[in-house]
Amino acid sequence: MEAIKETVVQQLGLGGPPVSGMNISGSEEEKMYKLYLQRVRQLDQNISSTNKNVVRLSSVNMFILKGTVLESTSRTNDLTSNKQRLHFNVSIAKNRLVSPKVKILRGELKIYKRLQQNANLHQKQRTENRLLVKIYQLLKPASEGKELKLHFLGSKVTASNYETAEMFDIRKTVQYWITYPQENYGLELELLPWFSSHKHDPEDKVTIEAELEIEMHKVLKEVRTRRESHTEDCQRNQIQCCRRSLHVSFAEIGWSDWIRAPLSYNAFYCDGTCPQKYKLATMHTLIKSKMNHLSNGAIPAPCCVPAAYEPLTLLHFNSNSKLTLTAFDDMVVSRCHCS
Repeated sequence: MEAIKETVVQQLGLGGPPVSGMNISGSEEEKMYKLYLQRVRQLDQNISSTNKNVVRLSSVNMFILKGTVLESTSRTNDLTSNKQRLHFNVSIAKNRLVSPKVKILRGELKIYKRLQQNANLHQKQRTENRLLVKIYQLLKPASEGKELKLHFLGSKVTASNYETAEMFDIRKTVQYWITYPQENYGLELELLPWFSSHKHDPEDKVTIEAELEIEMHKVLKEVRTRRESHTEDCQRNQIQCCRRSLHVSFAEIGWSDWIRAPLSYNAFYCDGTCPQKYKLATMHTLIKSKMNHLSNGAIPAPCCVPAAYEPLTLLHFNSNSKLTLTAFDDMVVSRCHCS
């Protein structure tokens, strides 16, 4: 974790974490967040076109789905706890295309929050409190009778008194629902008060609504490359070199005040043994592996290390307290090998 902190600060050319400018307007932050989402989508598309399948697609089709409330534990007169579980029937969109296979280009979740403050307060008395919005994908429980599992998708800190839409890119989740409709258990949205020197008025009320915008293509033809025939991620009980998840939370680091998006991400790491002729990086690795075997371990065996990385884009405050976008080329491990 300390290595990640040092890497981020050094690549930004900073002596340390900057002091965030909390006086930024809601409209400016929303504008920069939209730009951030565009940049993330562009990077995903570039990675997909370089490393993945060659696909022939039909024209773009867009659908807007309203969330159906499955369960709500929100208390409109108490800003300390607001949760909703929602279901989006994405199969309707797929069925309209009359195609066995579709490719999701965009899956954008929009959360509308509306805060009704005490009408007796003068405008100058109204405080700009902040809320932490968290999004989870609901997954199949471990066993019958157990609670649904939660998979963290993202979070964002927002001003509670701006009636604007907060947007989250959940394209991969939508694609999963399209491919495995029986696994679509919905989403859980959670609103929590963020650190503030002010207290919410007990008469304040907050309501949340959500809609999902989807852009999809009908897949006409797909040619699968050899590299796509396997996955880099570790399978159950796998001990050979593979990629494992490593969840990094900027909130836990203490940087969520100046790194606006993402608040967390999966950095991944490489782990496992390197048997002979397994994921060899070079001929040198092959020789080293053979010498390790012949020397009965006196010569170290090859190690499981990153072979390639994917970029990560940060929306953050710079040293001048201005929101800016910075791309890091080596923050997410995409492939592992033995070296």
